[in-house]
Amino acid sequence: NQSLHILPNRVSSHREGESIHHLLNDVAMKFLDVSVNYLSAIREDNKVVQAARAGIPVIDFAPSSLVASDVRTLAKKVLELPSASWASGGIQFFMEQLADQAGERR
Repeated sequence: NQSLHILPNRVSSHREGESIHHLLNDVAMKFLDVSVNYLSAIREDNKVVQAARAGIPVIDFAPSSLVASDVRTLAKKVLELPSASWASGGIQFFMEQLADQAGERR
Protein backbone atom coordinates (compact mmCIF):
# COMPACT_ATOMS: atom_id res chain seq x y z
CA ASN A 1 0.00 0.00 0.00
CA GLN A 2 1.59 3.23 -1.15
CA SER A 3 1.02 6.64 0.39
CA LEU A 4 0.86 9.91 -1.49
CA HIS A 5 2.33 13.01 0.08
CA ILE A 6 2.17 16.64 -0.93
CA LEU A 7 4.89 19.22 -0.50
CA PRO A 8 3.60 22.72 -1.31
CA ASN A 9 6.49 24.87 -2.53
CA ARG A 10 7.02 28.65 -2.53
CA VAL A 11 4.19 29.27 -0.08
CA SER A 12 3.99 32.35 2.12
CA SER A 13 3.50 30.31 5.31
CA HIS A 14 3.05 26.80 6.62
CA ARG A 15 -0.61 27.66 7.11
CA GLU A 16 -0.89 28.33 3.36
CA GLY A 17 0.78 24.96 2.69
CA GLU A 18 -1.74 23.21 4.93
CA SER A 19 -4.59 25.03 3.19
CA ILE A 20 -3.33 23.85 -0.21
CA HIS A 21 -3.12 20.32 1.17
CA HIS A 22 -6.72 20.41 2.39
CA LEU A 23 -7.97 21.63 -0.99
CA LEU A 24 -6.01 19.02 -2.96
CA ASN A 25 -6.95 16.24 -0.55
CA ASP A 26 -10.63 17.11 -0.86
CA VAL A 27 -10.40 16.95 -4.67
CA ALA A 28 -8.39 13.71 -4.61
CA MET A 29 -10.88 12.10 -2.26
CA LYS A 30 -13.89 13.26 -4.26
CA PHE A 31 -12.69 12.31 -7.73
CA LEU A 32 -10.02 9.65 -7.17
CA ASP A 33 -10.99 8.14 -3.81
CA VAL A 34 -7.38 8.67 -2.75
CA SER A 35 -6.09 10.45 0.34
CA VAL A 36 -3.10 12.76 0.05
CA ASN A 37 -0.97 13.31 3.16
CA TYR A 38 0.63 16.61 4.09
CA LEU A 39 4.38 16.16 4.33
CA SER A 40 5.59 19.71 4.90
CA ALA A 41 5.87 22.98 3.01
CA ILE A 42 8.72 25.03 1.60
CA ARG A 43 8.24 28.76 2.13
CA GLU A 44 9.12 31.39 -0.46
CA ASP A 45 12.54 32.86 0.29
CA ASN A 46 14.70 35.12 -1.89
CA LYS A 47 17.76 33.31 -0.49
CA VAL A 48 17.04 30.50 -2.97
CA VAL A 49 17.72 32.76 -5.95
CA GLN A 50 20.78 34.28 -4.29
CA ALA A 51 22.17 30.83 -3.47
CA ALA A 52 21.50 29.59 -7.00
CA ARG A 53 23.31 32.58 -8.49
CA ALA A 54 26.25 31.89 -6.18
CA GLY A 55 26.17 28.19 -7.06
CA ILE A 56 25.88 27.20 -3.40
CA PRO A 57 23.19 25.02 -1.79
CA VAL A 58 20.80 27.29 0.09
CA ILE A 59 21.34 25.41 3.36
CA ASP A 60 25.03 26.34 3.11
CA PHE A 61 24.48 29.84 1.67
CA ALA A 62 21.90 30.90 4.27
CA PRO A 63 21.67 28.23 6.98
CA SER A 64 19.39 30.34 9.20
CA SER A 65 16.96 31.23 6.38
CA LEU A 66 13.33 30.15 6.28
CA VAL A 67 13.90 27.87 3.33
CA ALA A 68 16.94 26.18 4.89
CA SER A 69 14.88 25.48 8.00
CA ASP A 70 12.09 24.07 5.85
CA VAL A 71 14.52 21.80 3.95
CA ARG A 72 15.93 20.44 7.21
CA THR A 73 12.41 19.80 8.50
CA LEU A 74 11.52 18.06 5.24
CA ALA A 75 14.60 15.82 5.44
CA LYS A 76 13.69 14.75 8.97
CA LYS A 77 10.08 14.03 8.03
CA VAL A 78 11.09 12.01 4.98
CA LEU A 79 13.39 9.90 7.12
CA GLU A 80 10.51 9.27 9.53
CA LEU A 81 8.29 7.89 6.76
CA PRO A 82 7.84 4.13 6.70
CA SER A 83 10.45 2.46 4.52
CA ALA A 84 9.48 1.63 0.99
CA SER A 85 11.20 -0.88 -1.24
CA TRP A 86 12.28 1.92 -3.60
CA ALA A 87 13.91 3.92 -0.80
CA SER A 88 17.28 2.29 -1.02
CA GLY A 89 20.61 3.14 -2.50
CA GLY A 90 20.92 6.65 -3.88
CA ILE A 91 17.83 8.40 -2.51
CA GLN A 92 18.12 6.83 0.92
CA PHE A 93 21.81 7.72 1.11
CA PHE A 94 21.07 11.28 -0.05
CA MET A 95 18.34 11.84 2.56
CA GLU A 96 20.49 10.35 5.35
CA GLN A 97 23.38 12.62 4.41
CA LEU A 98 21.09 15.66 4.28
CA ALA A 99 19.68 14.87 7.73
CA ASP A 100 23.19 14.28 9.12
CA GLN A 101 24.37 17.64 7.77
CA ALA A 102 21.29 19.37 9.16
CA GLY A 103 22.05 17.93 12.60
CA GLU A 104 25.68 19.06 12.42
CA ARG A 105 24.65 22.67 11.74
CA ARG A 106 22.56 23.01 14.88
